[in-house]
Amino acid sequence: MTKQRNNSGLSALQTIGLSTVVIAILDNIAASAVFYAWFKMTPTQVIQFIASSLYGEQAFDSSISKIVVGIGIHLLTSFIIALVYFYAYPKVSFLRKYPALAGLLYGFAFWVVMNLLIIPATLIAPAPFNLGLALTSIAWHMFLVGLPAALITKKYYQQ
Repeated sequence: MTKQRNNSGLSALQTIGLSTVVIAILDNIAASAVFYAWFKMTPTQVIQFIASSLYGEQAFDSSISKIVVGIGIHLLTSFIIALVYFYAYPKVSFLRKYPALAGLLYGFAFWVVMNLLIIPATLIAPAPFNLGLALTSIAWHMFLVGLPAALITKKYYQQ
């Protein structure tokens, strides 16, 4: 990673870190609100749900260690989202030319990859498809995950 700083004084690592934290917080707020509305899950249960990707149903045993693992998985996922976008930005002209649209599409692509490839390969219990929940989840990933990654990254590269 470069130590070069942009106009706001952030290094590449700081920019990726900022993007990671913003994405993680917004995604967690959205997930907590949506899963409460649909399933009456608490924010802690949402984090346990994330941990269930590794532990299955045992993630809901109220263990602090599993909650910490859930937070770690969530932060790692947010970091990967931020990192991939940050390093793709200078190489993919579409990301630079249409940053908002690219961010929205990136959020949608992330939702597709997570829900169709990654989650089915984990220990998360399968659930029946719900169109309303899927559309809500797609929208929050577009606007609260992909778009912030795009705009934070764009700000770094603007010289």
